[in-house]
Amino acid sequence: MLFMSYLIERRTRGNTFDQIATVSGTTSEYIDFTLHYAGSGPNTADYRIRANDINNHKSGYTQIETIV
Repeated sequence: MLFMSYLIERRTRGNTFDQIATVSGTTSEYIDFTLHYAGSGPNTADYRIRANDINNHKSGYTQIETIV
């Protein structure tokens, strides 16, 4: 399957997931510069990703990864 993009979502403690970025389907890494001091106190963050194909069909979400 050809993925055109990846949708990256983040939630901080006690909040819901929000989409923070859309990156190319060839992207292999992403650095979130919008969250300062991730891993300390209220800035602990959870991330999940889903793929978007050429027909705009979205995959299921990845496993949630937590930055602590």
